Amino acid sequence: MARKLRLEYPGACYHVINRGNYRRGIFEPKGAAEAFERTLFEGCEAHGWRLHAYVIMSNHYHLAVETPEANLSDGMQWVQGTWANRFNRYHGESGRPFQGRFKGIHIEPGHALAQVGHYIHLNPVRAQLVYPDWVRAYRWSSLWWFRRPGRPDCLEPETVLSEAGRLSDDRNGWKCYCEYLALLAEDDPKRRDGRFSNLSRGWAIGSKDFRSALIKDLKMKGADLDRIALLGEEPGHRQRLREEQWEERLQQLATEAKIDLDA
Repeated sequence: MARKLRLEYPGACYHVINRGNYRRGIFEPKGAAEAFERTLFEGCEAHGWRLHAYVIMSNHYHLAVETPEANLSDGMQWVQGTWANRFNRYHGESGRPFQGRFKGIHIEPGHALAQVGHYIHLNPVRAQLVYPDWVRAYRWSSLWWFRRPGRPDCLEPETVLSEAGRLSDDRNGWKCYCEYLALLAEDDPKRRDGRFSNLSRGWAIGSKDFRSALIKDLKMKGADLDRIALLGEEPGHRQRLREEQWEERLQQLATEAKIDLDA
């Protein structure tokens, strides 16, 4: 089977996810989550990443990361590999703690990136580890650091604050942001599911124009989308991808023929 394709370019944003091997609780042992957090910060600094949100759960993690350089794979290989070596050495184990290659979903900057950030910060609520109005208390999350002085330089608060109502990066702004997250968590289930249901699935999160631009970039790099698989692709996504390409081609042909499809 061909290796699934991931597009990397300067300024790209991703929703990065990985789980413990056999869904094992790799972050449950004492010090494991703290060590991964420290390794993540080291990796972000070394590779120049901006971390818009992250959360470390018992058996998986989520990152909303921006890569000013096209180095996601190199950086994640370093982060996961370095932490795995430290984990195995400390616990006297061998093998791969993670289930395999990480999942990196493309995210459109702005609103879509902020939605992924909110989704990540609410993970402990969905797992019933904290109540919605106490989401700020979950330790292994960017939200815990955002509210404190001396936070790591790689943490980027502007996107989630701006898209939550142009909030300020101060004590009052973060108080309002936590209240905003609590409202999202307690929202009508249908509205909540509609907002968050696709933020950890597929290969790209964002507008149709954003996905079309990614497809063009893939084609320019010589990718045959009928022959390769997109990383993160799930059942039904390939058909929707083809439909988007057909519609785009139809619009091009109509423009060339001076036909108004909306008439």
